[in-house]
Amino acid sequence: MSLSAGADYWKEEGARYRTAHARLRLSARWLISLPQRRVLDIGCASAVLGQLLPGDFAYFGSDITNDAARTLAPGHFLQRDFNRNQDLSYFSGQSIDAIHIGGVLEYLHAPQVLLSEARRLVPAGSPLVVSIINFEARYYADDSRHHAGWVFKPRFDEFLKLLQASGWRHDRVRPFLGRGELMNAWFGLWGRALGWNHPWMRRKALQFVILARAI
Repeated sequence: MSLSAGADYWKEEGARYRTAHARLRLSARWLISLPQRRVLDIGCASAVLGQLLPGDFAYFGSDITNDAARTLAPGHFLQRDFNRNQDLSYFSGQSIDAIHIGGVLEYLHAPQVLLSEARRLVPAGSPLVVSIINFEARYYADDSRHHAGWVFKPRFDEFLKLLQASGWRHDRVRPFLGRGELMNAWFGLWGRALGWNHPWMRRKALQFVILARAI
């Protein structure tokens, strides 16, 4: 698929995410709670995450579509198809100190390359907020519920090992249902009580949101 064809597809797909969903709001809350203030949103779509962050943030984005180019300042956006080119050196002079990757890695043939490129941008200790589908969930045992574009479908422990190999150490894990704020708040309470690695959590969580740190 060419960049233009891929961008056209993702413009249509991304229309569903032009309003902040529960997982993105959780990611924003985590970022706001941290001291870092120069965040790169990889797979930013129309830059909705940037709208959730307060004015003291410097927000940068990259995506296969150019939707965010209309709202971000010059030098703050890079159009990139991450299955063709994962080089993020465009942002190397911007003092990026935090990374967000949401709803991206499942579609990549080489996710470790992108994670490693992101690691090279930031100093040690910098946060990465990243989400991944829980392919061990009972819900996803039915392949018909998989998005046609998913090519990276790891077990969660395999994903944590991939993070480590890419220069990131997981610090916090939040099991996620993706069914609205109240349901996810309830599920989050159970996650804290049982721990994300509890067998029930591993079966029920539809996604995991991870806070990792650059090693």
